[in-house]
This record gives sequence, C-alpha cells and structure tokens, in this order.
Amino acid sequence: VQVETEVEAELGFEKVLLVGMALLSTGAAVIHFAVIAQHFDEWWLSGIFFVAVALFQLAWAVAVVLRPSGRLYLAGAVVNALVVLTWIVSRTTGIPVGPEAGEPEAVDLPDVLATAYEVLLVVAAFVLVARGSALRHPLQARAAGIGTWIAAAAVASLTALALAGLS
Repeated sequence: VQVETEVEAELGFEKVLLVGMALLSTGAAVIHFAVIAQHFDEWWLSGIFFVAVALFQLAWAVAVVLRPSGRLYLAGAVVNALVVLTWIVSRTTGIPVGPEAGEPEAVDLPDVLATAYEVLLVVAAFVLVARGSALRHPLQARAAGIGTWIAAAAVASLTALALAGLS
C-alpha cells in the first residue's frame, strides 16, 4: 500500500491548478483569436488589442506549464484582471476612446465565457501565490488526473459552443 505524503498531495493540487489555468488561458485565447477580424473592422487599435491579448494568453498557457513560478502566476493574474476590467467597462459605459467611444457593447456568450475563464484564472493564480502554509489540500494523484480531464472537457466543450455561436 502506497501512502501519499502531504508534499505529493500539495503537488497534485498545484498540478491541477496549473493545467486548469493553462486550459482557461488557452480557451480565452482561442475566443479572442476568433474575433480579431471583426475587431479590426471596428477599429485598428481594437484589433491590435485582441491580437496582443490572445498571444499573451496562449504564450502564458504554455509558460505556466513549462516554467511555473510565482511571478508568472502574478503576471497572468494582473493581465487577465485588466482584460476583465476592460470587458466590464466596454459592456457598461463603453470604451472611452475610438470611433464608438462611450457606446456600451452587446453581451454575447463568447465574451462572457472568455471573461469567466479569465476570472477563474485570476482566482487560481492567487490561490497558487498564496499556497504557502495556508494551502494544504490532500488530493490524490487519481483525483488530480480526473479533475484535469474534467476541466479540459469543460473548457473545450464550452469554447466550441461559444465559437459555434460566432458563425
């Protein structure tokens, strides 16, 4: 009988969060990539914003799995929190610059889903930053693996649904 140590359990929990954050970031990036053309049609700077956000989210997803670190978690949390804030402003009062300045944008499934992914990513990143002695969750390797597969299936399914709504 193999007994899982507290360190192994903590690493299992961290791995689930890392993979989950990478999936969330990839899902948000895919949605942002899918709407780049329409944002370039609205205003060139809006298109550039979506290119930059999508590229950051995709690169961050790879980096967080390959070289996880507290600084990387914070970078992901800050950038995604700023994207969420931008979304909130764009849907309530409208972006203050550009050809449609001050006009709130419509709320659709793809942008709500991307924003939900970003909010979850920010929360998970802060959990990992604060994981020191405050975070002790006994999570077995099998449960970690199942959780990762469930997260992957959920993000892939919901992202596909959101993309189908764009066409």
